[in-house]
Amino acid sequence: MKRKYYDISIIIPSFKSEKYLNRLITALDNQTLLPNEIIIIDSKTNLDFLNKLKQNFQSLNITLKILNSTSYPGNKRNLGVSISKNNIIAFLDTKTIPKKDWIEKYINLLKNSKYDVIFGSTFFSFKTFLQKLINYATFGNSTHETTPGTILRKNIFISSGFFIENVRAGDDLEWRIRIKNNGVQFKNSERAYLEYIDDNNNLFSFLKKIFIYSIHNSFVTVQTNIKSLYLLLLILFSTIIIPKWNYIIPDWEESIFYIPNITKIYISLLLFIYIFYFLLSFIFKIK
Repeated sequence: MKRKYYDISIIIPSFKSEKYLNRLITALDNQTLLPNEIIIIDSKTNLDFLNKLKQNFQSLNITLKILNSTSYPGNKRNLGVSISKNNIIAFLDTKTIPKKDWIEKYINLLKNSKYDVIFGSTFFSFKTFLQKLINYATFGNSTHETTPGTILRKNIFISSGFFIENVRAGDDLEWRIRIKNNGVQFKNSERAYLEYIDDNNNLFSFLKKIFIYSIHNSFVTVQTNIKSLYLLLLILFSTIIIPKWNYIIPDWEESIFYIPNITKIYISLLLFIYIFYFLLSFIFKIK
């Protein structure tokens, strides 16, 4: 049976992704409506593996763009859009596996409706008990709107102002909020057309990832209410506990934990953190 293709460019940022890329490209090769262009923007993945991947899926038009230095996903997505040849573009991540009718269903929505953007809808799956606990604590047992899986018109993306490029996380959420505020007609799907699969089963690696993502996310103007609430709770808690530290510990005058002038140190530390954050934001011009 003759396979059907559509003029759509799938953009995939990649980093050390040998473990996931073959599974993702296989899912794209099984689509009921095939993309006529797949762009992989990569850094640090084995080049021989990428070339072999391209040879194994010759029915797909795979373009490899290898970067000489490490860059963040936002930069890779922007670069992928800039070299894409189609007027319809889509985003995927290496760990997001689309259902076989993802492209066809989303394209039909774009063609037969008033929408310019159909956002991705992802279910975060798990294989082990630890992954189940992590998923339920972070994503719950529900479908989430995501940038991976999003299909839209290229001119709409360009007019949105591209992704923030100098952060590791938060850029995709910030972009979705920004594009909605531009008055673009968009739609969310109640059905999950993507499944997020992460084979990592190491608690330390998960905590490290959360820590790094939280730092980068703090520089992006998203979820500001939650960030403000956390900061307020932290300041209130520390204001109650720290100035009374020397009185809380037993035999504080003789204890090794006694800290002279702790209130002054605490206030000075707060001022230092504020000035450091201000300078960091100014230097890197993070908005």
